[in-house]
Amino acid sequence: MGLVAALLAAVASGAGRGGGPLDLLERAERATLDARFLLRGPRASTGQVALVLLDDATLSRRPRILERRAELAELVRAIHRAGPKAIAIDLFFDKAEAPLSEALTADIRGRLERARLASEPDTEDLRLLRRVDSETRGDETLAAALRAARPVVLALHAGGRGGSGAAPSGVSKGRYGQFVPGGRSPPVGDRIFASRREFNRAASALGLVTVFTDLTGKNRGIPLAIAHAGAVYAPLALQLAARFWDVPRSRLGYLGPEGVVRAGERTFELGEDGTYLIDLLGPAGTVPSYSAVDVLEGRVSEELEGRIVLVGVAHLVHDTVATSFGPMPGVEFHAQAVDNLLSGRRLRRAAMGFDLAATFLFGALVTGLVGLRLGPLWLRLAGVFLAAFAWVGVCQVALGAGWWWPVVGPILSGGLVLPLTLAAWWRREGRQRAALRRTFAHYLHDSLIEDLVRHPQRVRLGGERRELTVLFSDIRDFTTLSERLEPEVLVERLNTYLTPMTRAVLEHGGYLDKYIGDAVMAVFGAPLEDAAHADNALRTALTMLAALEEVRRSPAWAGAPLSIGIGINTGPMAVGNMGSAERFDYTVVGDSVNLASRLEGLCKTYRVACLVGAGTVAAASSEFAFREIDWVQVKGKEAPVAVYELRREPLAELALWEEGLAAYRAGRFTEARAAFEDFAARHPGDGPVSVHLARLAELGDRAPVGWTGVFAQQHK
Repeated sequence: MGLVAALLAAVASGAGRGGGPLDLLERAERATLDARFLLRGPRASTGQVALVLLDDATLSRRPRILERRAELAELVRAIHRAGPKAIAIDLFFDKAEAPLSEALTADIRGRLERARLASEPDTEDLRLLRRVDSETRGDETLAAALRAARPVVLALHAGGRGGSGAAPSGVSKGRYGQFVPGGRSPPVGDRIFASRREFNRAASALGLVTVFTDLTGKNRGIPLAIAHAGAVYAPLALQLAARFWDVPRSRLGYLGPEGVVRAGERTFELGEDGTYLIDLLGPAGTVPSYSAVDVLEGRVSEELEGRIVLVGVAHLVHDTVATSFGPMPGVEFHAQAVDNLLSGRRLRRAAMGFDLAATFLFGALVTGLVGLRLGPLWLRLAGVFLAAFAWVGVCQVALGAGWWWPVVGPILSGGLVLPLTLAAWWRREGRQRAALRRTFAHYLHDSLIEDLVRHPQRVRLGGERRELTVLFSDIRDFTTLSERLEPEVLVERLNTYLTPMTRAVLEHGGYLDKYIGDAVMAVFGAPLEDAAHADNALRTALTMLAALEEVRRSPAWAGAPLSIGIGINTGPMAVGNMGSAERFDYTVVGDSVNLASRLEGLCKTYRVACLVGAGTVAAASSEFAFREIDWVQVKGKEAPVAVYELRREPLAELALWEEGLAAYRAGRFTEARAAFEDFAARHPGDGPVSVHLARLAELGDRAPVGWTGVFAQQHK
């Protein structure tokens, strides 16, 4: 009964998310999202976005700034002088500025033109007419300011009803440079509203400022595209981010079959309804903002340098949107969207399948906690309420990471299941109290049941042969370091070191096989198959080496020497659950694994940070740089192997190194020594060249009989 109720709750939750008669559940879910944002509180912005607001102070001291475009032009020029990366103006200039009638304006300009052609002397009347004429040229002045202040992005709006179906002139700069139809289609706008053509032509780009309210009346995101008259238009936030990244409009694309929009190499997934949900930074005022009058009067300048600057109105309740943090100016809503795009932060709602599963599983959990004999009833009920609080806490943590996980569905499921399960439990208890107690006691003391819980039968011994990449890393001379440390200090250092090393493995899709003291063993390509397992292992190594710099500066390691060696090898190996019938681990074994371990040990010999095998080099993509170091007969193997150094960047004078290595292997020691000494002079401190020069010093000038150029590793 409990599982049926949980299933019904899941279906109802899914139906509510899709709208319709059960949208009350979706309204409740969105209300909890608002509460979660308020509980989370504000977050810091990237600092790359700023607002210049036409606020109360501006309108008090410049009361005609919204009416006189010459004053707006002055503001644009003042912002431009501050050196921003891009400027957006969240205003529409859809009508011509007409302080005088067209006829009177034409008469004044005609009179001035006749005076110019007749070379009339400058009189007070003509000077007065020129002043009047300049007052009629606000549109020209603003257009010139927009043209000079590039890049400037102006606003577009899509909406309305009963439109003609034709886009206004001059709005092509608001379209995606590439549009691939199919798959996810953008929403359609009946009409496109824009500024006058001369302003659109003066701007670098146009962007949609359209926002949609949801069924709760809140604005939660921006549409990543709106279609109109066969063209697809991009949002203001994306146009600004593209200017920040120096991505031209030709590389802005809406890819319907893939369900993404692209800005250069960056891609952004379309939401369920094409909306890019915003991970709100906070309430109004979270984004750094400055009064337009302070900019005009020179009190704000350096604060705008290098930033994206959005200009908009924040006067009284003009142009406000409703958000989880309360009302805020529309221009700040778009600024927070820009900040999300620049930081890679966004609010991602879990897929409907996740919502359904979470709702059903929480109901199943309540069924299990109450229905199964797992202690006294009060303890099980406490477990139910703790589970509910825990799930709400997990959802809050997920929101901090940018994920919107469901709260209402699972809690509803638990609320439906709990009374049904309790009723069933009390009925069974009333009819079969004695029998249930005997069975309950039997199961509580049955050691076989406990063993089966700890060791499910689905886990079996066994394995398979696969081509994988394995990585070993180890702290150099850690045994010597640890001998002088107190146990608490040793543990603190190990934890400080292993945390970023582990994160590097997991972030690149690796399987953390085990810790061996201070050593880390990781497998790439298993358990889940990964065609790029060699590349991901190499990326992990580079990430580990980069993270090492932060570890060295940490309080736990400050002042202590810290270096590591990393060995990577790709090849066939056995993978699976290995051990005894009582205890086993998922791991890998084989010669390829052993070679990776030997390569890690050889890092100390050759004084390098990372050595890789030939199999890894062959499987790696072109993004990685390698240097062949030597032929080595590793301990435990008869056949020599080539070992390579993984480098963070290509090596200069690689040809000189290869010349010396080839001469060394051929037994031409004098020639090899000369090449290596030349290389060492250009690369002082290089470990491998010092090793080869030391060997040559011992070997002399002539190769011994039977010389193969192979180094035999004596120690692991």
